[in-house]
Amino acid sequence: MLKQTKQFFFTLIMLSVLSLSINTTFAQDQAVDGVWAVTGNNPEGRSYEGKLSIASVNEMLHLLFWDIKYEGNEQNDYFPGTGIYYPEKNSMFVAYGIETLRYGLVVYTITPSGGLETEGLWTSGNGVGTERLSGGSNNSITGVYQVEGSRPDGDVQGGADATYTGTLVIEEGDGFYILTWDLGDGNPYNGIAFANEENSELVGAWGIEGNYGVEIYKFNGDSAEAIWASPSYGDGSGTENLTRMK
Repeated sequence: MLKQTKQFFFTLIMLSVLSLSINTTFAQDQAVDGVWAVTGNNPEGRSYEGKLSIASVNEMLHLLFWDIKYEGNEQNDYFPGTGIYYPEKNSMFVAYGIETLRYGLVVYTITPSGGLETEGLWTSGNGVGTERLSGGSNNSITGVYQVEGSRPDGDVQGGADATYTGTLVIEEGDGFYILTWDLGDGNPYNGIAFANEENSELVGAWGIEGNYGVEIYKFNGDSAEAIWASPSYGDGSGTENLTRMK
């Protein structure tokens, strides 16, 4: 996670505080909602600590907001995120943004043969959409896929088309996968993803401009562990630990 400009993140802080506040009533019933103490290390081994706030938008989508400080830094860094919590797996899949609000999460199921299921989910700050894949290989995650997707209602209300089509290219990186979408609208949709073998899922983050990252949390009562990655660091992954504060 990288240091941010003050003006940009003042805006993000205000948006995140507002979003967390309006969802307080719903959040009280959610197992992972609340404030968590954070300690972690980035892919370069540099340590940080701070806190993470999690609040529900609905039964599936959650908003996250990190307030952290790297060892040796004078200023705190702030990051917004969106995630999907799976209570039956005690897992949360999360995407976060760095100097961008145009990012989200993608989740595809890995088949027993090693390919990808046809149906996937993705998020934006406005909700959860779906993406249908065709093509590719039955026994490999990597390949070229045709995609047909539907956007969240919030994106449509903001002026986006309800559906989209295009291609998705998945390539293997160092410990994760590199994703590139071409949806024919001139935007560079790029992504990074982990193969979460425990739950047989490909979990990633997409972004437009700026930077972004993906985290996979495993919860155990009032604590959690995570692995995360960002294109900002190139190769390698970071780790993060949570302890519930309130």
